[in-house]
Amino acid sequence: AQFFPKEASCCLVDVGGKVASTAADLKELLTASYKDSHGKGHTSQLFAFDHVYGERSKEAVVAVLYGPLGAPCMRELHTALRKEVEERKAAGGAPLVYAHRPWLGPECQVSACVRLGTEQQVALPAYGVEAVLKNMEYSAMDDKKVAAEEGKNAGKGDGDLGELKGFNFERLLARKPELRQELLTFRDNLASSDEEETLKLWDLKDIGLQAAQRVMSASDPLALLTEISQNFPSLVSSLSRQKVDDALRKAVAANQQYVSPGANFMLLNGLAFDINSFDYYALMDRLRIEARLQHLLTETLNLTSAAAQQLLSLRAEDSGQEGLSEARLDLGALSPHVTFLNDLEKDKMYARFSGQLTDIINAFPGRLRPLALNLFTLVVFVDPSSTQGLLLGDMVYRMFTEYYPIRFGIVPIVPDIIKRAAAQRTGQAVPPAATSWAEMSQAERFSRALLTLKTAYGGQTACSFWATLGPLLETGVKFDDESFSSQMKTAFMDNWALGAKSPATAKAKQAAKKSGEQAWKQLQEGAGHSAEVGMELQELSAWVVSKGLGSAAEVPMVWLNGMLVPIPEVVAGTTDQEISYRVLMENQRVQEAVYFGRMREGDGDLLSQILAQHSAITRFNPSIMGSGEEGKAAKTLPLGALLTHAAYPALKSLSFYAKPAASSANEPDLKPHAATHYVVADLAGATGRVLLQQAMRFVSELSRVSRDSRVVVVPNPTDPSTPPSLLELVLHAAGGLQCAQRQQVAAFLMAVAGDSSTPALLAPAPDKLGKAELDAVKAHASKAGLDDKAVEAALTKLDRQACAKVRTDLAALARQVFKQQPGDNAVITNGRLQQVSSATSAETLEFLAEDFQLLQLLAVKYQPGGAVAKEVGSLADSESLLASGRAGSQQMQVLDDIVTVAVAELMSQKYPESRLSPATSKQLQQVMGILKGKAVEVGTAKPRKGSGKGPTSSLHIVAILNPLTRAAQRISQVLQLLRSSLGASMSLYLNPQTELSDLPLKAFYRYALPEFTEAGNTTAAAPSTPTATFNRLPAKRVLTLNLDVPEAWLVEPAQALYDLDNLRLADIPDRVAYAEFELEAVMLTGSCVDNTRSKKRGSSTRGVQLHLGTSTEPHVVDTLVMSNLAYFQLKAAPGMWSLSLAPGRTQQVYDLESSTGISEEEQEQAAGQEGAAASTTSTRVIISSLSGKQMILRLRKKPGMEGEDVLAAAGEVQADEGEEDEDDEGLWDSLFGGGGEAKDRKRGKKEEKGAVMPVRGSEQDVINVFTVASGHMYERLQKIMILSVIKSTQSRVKFWIIKNYMSPHHKVVIPAMARKYGFDYEFVTYKWPHWLHKQTEKQRIIWAYKILFLDVLFPLNVDRIIFVDSDQVVRADLAELYHMDIEGAPYAYTPFCDNNKEMDEFRFWKGGFWKDHLRGLPYHISALYLVDLKRFRALAAGDRLRIVYEQLSKDPNSLANLDQDLPNYVQHDLRIFSLPQQWLWCESWCGNATKSAAKTIDLCNNPKTKEPKLTAARRIIAEWNSLDEEQGNFTSTVDMSTVGADLEDEEAGAAGLAAGCEKSSSEEASCAAGAAGSSGHDEL
Repeated sequence: AQFFPKEASCCLVDVGGKVASTAADLKELLTASYKDSHGKGHTSQLFAFDHVYGERSKEAVVAVLYGPLGAPCMRELHTALRKEVEERKAAGGAPLVYAHRPWLGPECQVSACVRLGTEQQVALPAYGVEAVLKNMEYSAMDDKKVAAEEGKNAGKGDGDLGELKGFNFERLLARKPELRQELLTFRDNLASSDEEETLKLWDLKDIGLQAAQRVMSASDPLALLTEISQNFPSLVSSLSRQKVDDALRKAVAANQQYVSPGANFMLLNGLAFDINSFDYYALMDRLRIEARLQHLLTETLNLTSAAAQQLLSLRAEDSGQEGLSEARLDLGALSPHVTFLNDLEKDKMYARFSGQLTDIINAFPGRLRPLALNLFTLVVFVDPSSTQGLLLGDMVYRMFTEYYPIRFGIVPIVPDIIKRAAAQRTGQAVPPAATSWAEMSQAERFSRALLTLKTAYGGQTACSFWATLGPLLETGVKFDDESFSSQMKTAFMDNWALGAKSPATAKAKQAAKKSGEQAWKQLQEGAGHSAEVGMELQELSAWVVSKGLGSAAEVPMVWLNGMLVPIPEVVAGTTDQEISYRVLMENQRVQEAVYFGRMREGDGDLLSQILAQHSAITRFNPSIMGSGEEGKAAKTLPLGALLTHAAYPALKSLSFYAKPAASSANEPDLKPHAATHYVVADLAGATGRVLLQQAMRFVSELSRVSRDSRVVVVPNPTDPSTPPSLLELVLHAAGGLQCAQRQQVAAFLMAVAGDSSTPALLAPAPDKLGKAELDAVKAHASKAGLDDKAVEAALTKLDRQACAKVRTDLAALARQVFKQQPGDNAVITNGRLQQVSSATSAETLEFLAEDFQLLQLLAVKYQPGGAVAKEVGSLADSESLLASGRAGSQQMQVLDDIVTVAVAELMSQKYPESRLSPATSKQLQQVMGILKGKAVEVGTAKPRKGSGKGPTSSLHIVAILNPLTRAAQRISQVLQLLRSSLGASMSLYLNPQTELSDLPLKAFYRYALPEFTEAGNTTAAAPSTPTATFNRLPAKRVLTLNLDVPEAWLVEPAQALYDLDNLRLADIPDRVAYAEFELEAVMLTGSCVDNTRSKKRGSSTRGVQLHLGTSTEPHVVDTLVMSNLAYFQLKAAPGMWSLSLAPGRTQQVYDLESSTGISEEEQEQAAGQEGAAASTTSTRVIISSLSGKQMILRLRKKPGMEGEDVLAAAGEVQADEGEEDEDDEGLWDSLFGGGGEAKDRKRGKKEEKGAVMPVRGSEQDVINVFTVASGHMYERLQKIMILSVIKSTQSRVKFWIIKNYMSPHHKVVIPAMARKYGFDYEFVTYKWPHWLHKQTEKQRIIWAYKILFLDVLFPLNVDRIIFVDSDQVVRADLAELYHMDIEGAPYAYTPFCDNNKEMDEFRFWKGGFWKDHLRGLPYHISALYLVDLKRFRALAAGDRLRIVYEQLSKDPNSLANLDQDLPNYVQHDLRIFSLPQQWLWCESWCGNATKSAAKTIDLCNNPKTKEPKLTAARRIIAEWNSLDEEQGNFTSTVDMSTVGADLEDEEAGAAGLAAGCEKSSSEEASCAAGAAGSSGHDEL
């Protein structure tokens, strides 16, 4: 609906903003679009979720078809568009691409089948429901409701007795009516034993092993695992009597040496899937990917199903760019280019250090052993005159003087000379060099001075000069050109004089005869010791560029034993710590190598030995290694279409490799190549020629590395219709040459491509080649060891017409499969795209043979290329690779194509985000291999007949499960669904927790999934509605019903007649409870980082305000950014949204730089549509699934605002925002909830979520009260509390109520109360962040909401708020507390009373840990507190509380009373203002002497008497009964007028559920038993 054009038509096509609804109109619209530009470039209309027909490209005209499948108009327009796409493709004109977006408007006349599911709410699967056995130490039952239900049930007799523990009491009574009472007694005994039997601690010790034993002995282990895990509370007694075999005990103990006890893991086709934080929709995405890959491998590549499974499992071999970034750079000989500060093996200052390598093993953890060995070599590549360079010089010299056992060196980088060296390498115009001192840059002058001192006195004096100016910068000195030159001259002469004092060499003694002034003059003139430094700088710069380190001219680089560490910013105390940390990590690796004998003294240079331990490369290329600041991942192209392309046959003759080609199908030792490099090059251009030359050099000269590679050249001319260049003809001719080694052909082509003396090579080839051109080609052939006459013959006899056809096909291949525009140059390695040059970019990447080596390393070692090639070779040898048998299986091209296409397809898939890396998958595969065949392995029942392909299914699942965990409760039911519906094959390993001391599961559980039934032999009926149904729940136990929903879901109850917090089926008619929940929103979450200082190290943007909306309504919801992980969350729904910086302070300080709200490709398309200037305040966000979205939002501070805090001057911000939008109730108008009469009137919404009339008190004098209640009893108490506040407070009151736990009934009553009593209200909610340690008990979750999210729950315009517990009665005017001066503290609490001496034994804070921790400070109660939200946010109190909570909450014995323990624990850092004692009185802790002065009375639980709250309320609070009667009468009135109909509907729903049990005789027993016995039913 967001995208649909505002047209009244059932089906229509949108082309660049213009629409057509008939095929004739569409033809006219498309014809016009090809001529003008309004359709072209509108590819921003396409998104990742679109179903696209045709080839996406920037030049394509985009047509978007809206309409419902099945409609006649849809068929007409689809047929016309498909035909047009194919015609444009065949004609070669402007391409057309069309996308279909399903749309069913009111104008559409379609069948009921098409409308199915569109006229009612969708019942969603993928949520869990738990029925938790509630601890009733303190009763929370609403006695009114209980009494009412008992009255309803009175006189109903025995009801429906059903089945219990295998006894069908209905049939027994029918057969033996004379034994009615005896049977009823027997049934009651069974029921009571089921509910009341308690187990001793020692009965639980082996309960995990006992559950595993029972599962293993079952005929269908998976079904029994589901039964045991989901109904554990009712089965625990029986399980505790299960005998455990000794073999199982031993097997579990042995296996838990490899896998953590009780851990849960799952491999899906060899790739790990996270089942601990299970996401059903992510699983569905994975299943679609697996099915697609299985089809491609078996159908397109013709592999057997078993071979496809093997290749799919090899995805675990991928460590990707991260692995390659860890490769070491071998710089070769360092001494000619590096100015070393020290040499630990020769310098006398290290004489007292040990010289034994083995002593490194004895180093203390976290310490460097002082060894007189060059174990750690650190070289800094930096412009030494830059600010960062000077600071680095000071830092390095300080580390040197502190005797760090590191060899330090510097390579001075002069940006101007680096640019000239780079231009010379690429053949570009070389900028002129400076010819005099006056023309030189400061970097060149400083570098010449440094090298002069090195030449005269050695590296130590040179580095001393380098380090001289850094300390001045740290003191705040700022240099201009003149002052810098002056300071540099002074430093040079001082260090010259220093070196002259103790010359160590003959050259130094000669230099010492000159004064510093003379040396400086010679430096300026380029004479004396400075005569050769200019040439040295040029050679050094050429060496730097050749190693790929030219980027150090912009970002300093530290080289440590081959590891490269960019230093974008030098920060004192941070940069040196980072370097020290990396040295310590390297120290651990060296220790390990020495310990295992991989490094030894006497085996050569230590640095060479270290590099030999790792994958050393000879050239650094950040575009390949992914080391740029942006950290963009390389694009991987799927290559499946390559095998069916018209150009595919021509690729064989364009393939080159270092080892012999296959001469026969029976050649035994040939193995497929692990990497194929497709070199797409325009051979008529200089860039393409150089790329071809370097590719051939890689094959011919680097054969040691390239022997596992195949290079395939794909010419990509700018215009395929023009004549080819001579070089291209030579390539085609050489492709047909028969010779012993294609390596020779590669050497020949390298020579031809590198021949700059023959300009005709790049020019269009004439019809008849001239003698000069032929002689040049023959000379190169002869030199390469080829038959020059054969080459001449091949070239002159080349079929130009056939060549032109191949040329056209290859150009189409480059465009369609490799995604290159005509004239582009690129290298595609196993699908990984490396762009060298593009028509859309002026930048050209230098790409050398050594870069092919880097790509080879990535493909073979860090991606699955090597493993896939090995597996393909093995399967080919055993003739189990191809489904068609042996034929062709040994052909090299076939095997190579299988490898490269398989790897490309595996790597190009976009998998759902997961915290489990491929490395985890590899480790799990190894563990599974160890566990295979052990006693804990259980099989699963065969898939039911007709349910799938059985052993040939595309899904193979291996799971390690602890049977008594939440993960097992969920995944066991999901696995049953996959087995029955998709025929997945499975292996299950049990990993029970041993030595248990408590019940591992305290809840019944169901996971709502659709059920599939067969309608006939071959067809399946529509899936059933996903519901969660409980049978055989204990009727007399109190249960709490909780939902276990996906991380991104925000769910609330929509219908619930009974108290879901205190559900006792014995009190419910027919013992059937029904509840319905609604998905309110899916969450948009992410991190908002500040890139002002560094793109890689973005800092937090705490306090930034964000708006989420649409193009027509930019502000729908809003939020604040936390300091913790710079986290934010917003309520949203699937669709396209606009995320923007809020007007006011946020927009004053920040610009929006970039985001991951849409894909990179979509961002490029959007930029192309919207023009060059991107918005600096908003970005698009696409939410395309029910899994929500996690994103990164990158901001940058505006110029001049770098030092500003967005939370500064809060008062000014508030005023600005008030002027911005007078209709809003403040900046955060409705954070995560409804509210505000003005807003509701403005948007035309219902009044149920807003402030209401009459208005009490002044508009500026609102008392904000925050409260929460869960369960009918606490909602009853909350209404009493609200009445007491309203009656006692003269000011206007606004109640902020947490919506998460409100019953549907309460959400109706509160707005009615607001209308009646004249107060404001707002429902607020906040989704628990995924990164914050979760609580599992509902009460503790509610406690957490009282303290953990105070900074983000309320709008910024709420300066203060008072929390009031629902079970309080307020007797004083809260304005007194609201306006109290709390002396700069963020919040104010009342200390616990201590005058009720009867409770002294329960005052835990008076002794033990709390007494020691508090150190005289009072322990405060959390039933009533005031929060100064402005001060709270300014102190980052919320962030600090969450950090401490995260540290403490993982210990189950800490934070017993979370909401009050946490603020009391941190009060030494976050001060609590202690309120006067009279602000909170409760009988449990306070004596009756102070009751008369109490301003509020709280119904604290009494740990001594355990008196029920309602009983205590009537006894303690005189006015409580009248308040209770008032709220009760009012609630009854509301029920009669507005809620009655809804309640009748809910009763009808429950009755319908019970009635549904009468469908058939087979269903009657189970359903009737559930309904009459103890059944619960929850539906989302």
